[in-house]
Amino acid sequence: LEAGHRTTEAEFTEHLRSFDLKYRGQSPEISRNRPIQSMKYACRESNFRWFVDDVRNPYTYPEDKPFQWTRGRQLGGRSLTWARQSYRLSALDFSAASHDGYGEDWPITYDEVVPYYEKVERYVGISGDQVQTFPSHGVVAISSTEVSADDMARLHVVARAVALPHDRELLHTVPQSYTVDSTSGILHPVGMPGTRLESEVYLVTGASAIANNIRSAVSRAGYRVEKLILEPLAAARAVLREDEREIGVAVLDLGGATSQMAILVDGRPYYTDMLPTGGVAMTWDLVQHLHIQHEEARRVLENHGCALAELVDSRDMIEIPGPTPSRPRRIGRASVADALENRLTAIIAWYQRELNARELIAPLGTGVVLTGGVAALDGIGELVQRMLGTPVRIGTPGAGVSGLADSLNRSRLSTVVGVAQYGADRFAKTGQGALAHTPGMVGRVGSWLKEFF
Repeated sequence: LEAGHRTTEAEFTEHLRSFDLKYRGQSPEISRNRPIQSMKYACRESNFRWFVDDVRNPYTYPEDKPFQWTRGRQLGGRSLTWARQSYRLSALDFSAASHDGYGEDWPITYDEVVPYYEKVERYVGISGDQVQTFPSHGVVAISSTEVSADDMARLHVVARAVALPHDRELLHTVPQSYTVDSTSGILHPVGMPGTRLESEVYLVTGASAIANNIRSAVSRAGYRVEKLILEPLAAARAVLREDEREIGVAVLDLGGATSQMAILVDGRPYYTDMLPTGGVAMTWDLVQHLHIQHEEARRVLENHGCALAELVDSRDMIEIPGPTPSRPRRIGRASVADALENRLTAIIAWYQRELNARELIAPLGTGVVLTGGVAALDGIGELVQRMLGTPVRIGTPGAGVSGLADSLNRSRLSTVVGVAQYGADRFAKTGQGALAHTPGMVGRVGSWLKEFF
């Protein structure tokens, strides 16, 4: 149920810059009527009317247990106050208490809510399943006495000629193996004699609405999109060695909003998966566990986080802002590590179940490579190795990167570096992809610079 005033178009002013607002972003009404709400980064002059008036709607709590309750009070709910985004929870979120020991599980399950999620998501034109993968098979007759590059091109066209729903589009076609006549398991068939060529391919599709939104955003920035790349494949391009790709490896990209996995065998993607939780969820864990503000929780995560509580000295303390500047709070780093370990254990346990169910542990000849922003946490390699029982290393962009290599040698930049390398590969093969900006781009950049100089 929702309560509050009906929102109007005039209230949607989040796109305005601070100097376009009456009080330059610091309306006196915020501190006067919303002392609790204004402690959160999200409540500001452009949207404070969507947050509850603390003076007119007070609540009480014991003096020794202060509680800061961020609440909305308007029709439209969290879809307004969270930048008009409301993410689909996962099965893990509904049963989080069973994994981390805090609070209680939801009285309903994820499976019970799925039909309602799907109905709402179809209505508003978004999808919780933005990326889907499935196998496909193609067969062509060899045009001459041996397999040629043209035969390969025709085969790939046939393999990806599948009927897709109107709201899906093809992102990647990844050949797995080839068969020439009765000989299967071939990786490079060009030049082999035969009459019949077959292939098993791995098709990666994405939600058309999401893809079009990306293209639109890039176009407005003055560029055009040459190709969309699946994030875990981009990260794999940036951090894997050639021997890892050939022997078998899993790349676990632990990002902010998601954790994504790609398995590569014989130099090709073999399997991908995604869990909608990551560093953002860990930050909110610290907000709730330590009773601190979001920005402070993010600073604690980045500067003092550890994935294994046993690696932290119980005497280590972290100083954070208190109720007044002269009264800072001190919290134990072990309590921070404990909260992070619980969340990471749940994430890795989910992948462990997926790998075991599909019997994918054995093909990982070189183990697991961790990358993404969360991979920078102390002790995360030990935690993953302990749970999966495979070799683990932290992957950072390296091979093929020059110039700013030192600046890019961070796990959180793996995906963006991998996308750039995909573009370089494409340009080297086809000559396409260079100078992919639209007319007027230089002028717009010049105008932007004039605002500052």
